[in-house]
Amino acid sequence: MKKTISIITLLCISYISLFSQVTNSNDSIIDTSIVTLYEYGQPIESCDCNFENLFRNWTPQFITNAKDIKLISYEFVETLKEDNIDYYVDWFIQPNGLGSETYGNHNHNYSFPNDSVVNKEIKNTRYFHPRFTSIKADNFPSTTDFEKIFIEVNKLVVSAKKIFREKIKIDDKVYLIRFEYGGQTLKNYVICNPETNKIIQDNVFLISSLKSNIRLY
Repeated sequence: MKKTISIITLLCISYISLFSQVTNSNDSIIDTSIVTLYEYGQPIESCDCNFENLFRNWTPQFITNAKDIKLISYEFVETLKEDNIDYYVDWFIQPNGLGSETYGNHNHNYSFPNDSVVNKEIKNTRYFHPRFTSIKADNFPSTTDFEKIFIEVNKLVVSAKKIFREKIKIDDKVYLIRFEYGGQTLKNYVICNPETNKIIQDNVFLISSLKSNIRLY
């Protein structure tokens, strides 16, 4: 029973991870009051403006632990063509890949001297952590369990790649962000639509928030 629950749990995690890679984009942001760190700042008049905003916004005022992740550089790599598009589909959609998680809170601290509320303190936090998803045989109690998971995850990968392939198109621009985290220099590809100048795919830094709350202080 425990093995069954473990397999189901891992499948759910894999499903969420793979499909969040596909849906984590500006296309899914309908509310215009929600912006990303790419969009907050100077008007987006070119794809490069997104990266200028991101690097400028990468401070504790927007990300509480920004100092733990050092953004080194970004550069334009190439445009999507028939001979390279499958490479990027494979890179963005994979069960063992680079992603991220973001979490935070909104705290109110009060003191109550003489039955009145004073010294109100508001503290907002937003923590960001790059992470690698990993599905390996040694994570499972038996080879059979791993084979079951691997078959199901591969089905998810095929579905996610199909959705992703419909989302991107020839002549979209590919950029590369280099950053340091945990003593490693990591690379992250980003895809920008040159017609709208919007970031349409980024597995790591596409962090969104209400425009009124994107600054922590």
